[in-house]
Amino acid sequence: MTDQPEIQRIGNGEHGVIALHGWFGSGSAWGPLLPHLDGSRFSYVFPDYRGYGARKAEAGEHTIAEAATDAFALADQLGWQRFSLVGHSMGGSVMQRVLADAPDRVRALVGISPVPASGVPFDEQGWQLFSGAADEPGNRRAIIDLTTGNRLTGVWLDATVKHSLDNSDRQAFADYLTAWAKTDFHGEIEGNPVPLKAIVGEHDPALGEATMRATFARWYPNFEIEVLANAGTTPSTRRRWRWPEPSSDSWRNEADRWRRRTFSIRWSSRTAFRTRRCAGCGTTIRCPGRPNTRCWTGPPGPATGR
Repeated sequence: MTDQPEIQRIGNGEHGVIALHGWFGSGSAWGPLLPHLDGSRFSYVFPDYRGYGARKAEAGEHTIAEAATDAFALADQLGWQRFSLVGHSMGGSVMQRVLADAPDRVRALVGISPVPASGVPFDEQGWQLFSGAADEPGNRRAIIDLTTGNRLTGVWLDATVKHSLDNSDRQAFADYLTAWAKTDFHGEIEGNPVPLKAIVGEHDPALGEATMRATFARWYPNFEIEVLANAGTTPSTRRRWRWPEPSSDSWRNEADRWRRRTFSIRWSSRTAFRTRRCAGCGTTIRCPGRPNTRCWTGPPGPATGR
C-alpha cells in the first residue's frame, strides 16, 4: 500500500489511535468529534478504506482483511508498534480483524455500534434492501432512517446519503456490504483479553445492546458497554447538517417505497435483518405515532424486550 493521502491527525500524545469509519461514512465523517479529543494523551488518525473518501479512486479487493492490512501499514508508516482502534459499524469488524491478525500490537478497542466478528445475518428482503443501496440512493436513505430509529429529520437523512454518495465508489460500497455482513472470524478472537468497550445507541434496532451482549460480551472477558440515550446506530457522527435539500424528490420517493415494504430489525440466533409486520396497522418499519416495540408481531426476542 502506498502512503494514504490527506489523512487527518489530531494530537501528539504517545497513545496512537486509528479510527475506522462505517459503511456510510469516510475518514472525514468523524469531524463532529474532533474538537472533543484529548490530543495531549492521544494521537488520532482517520483513514479512508480503499474506494472511500480521499482513496475513492484507489483500486482494491474491498474486504475486511484488506482494510485491516491497510491499518497495519498506516501504523507502520506512523511508527506505532502498539496502538488502539476505534471502529464505527463496519469499522468494528475491521478493528477485530486487526486484533485477530496481531493481538500483541493492539492496546484496546472501542466499538461504536460495531459489527460483530461473526458478521450480520439477513433475511431475503433485508438483503434486497441493503444490496440495492449501491445503486439506489433511496435505499441508503431508508437504511439510515431505519437504523437510527426513524427519529431524525429528512434534512439530516438527505445529508448523510449525500455524504455517502460523494465519498464512496459504487463498486467498493457494494463489495464492503458482503465483507462486513458475510465475514465470520469470531473463533479467532473469542477469549481475547484485550479491553473492549462498545458504545451503542438506545434506539439502534440491530447493533444495539442486545446484539452486543449476544456477541461481544460472550467473546471478550474484558468487555464493557455504554448505551447512549436518544441515539441510533450513528452516535459518533450524528449532527444537524446544514446542506441544502436535494433538487429531486426521488430519494424520498424511493425511501417511502421501502417504508411500505421493509421491516423492523432485531437480533436473533438466525437473523438480524428479518421482516415483521404490525398486526395493528399493517406497516413494516414503524406504525403511525411511533408506538413502542409491543406493536410488532412475531416471537419475543432480545431486541424487542417483549
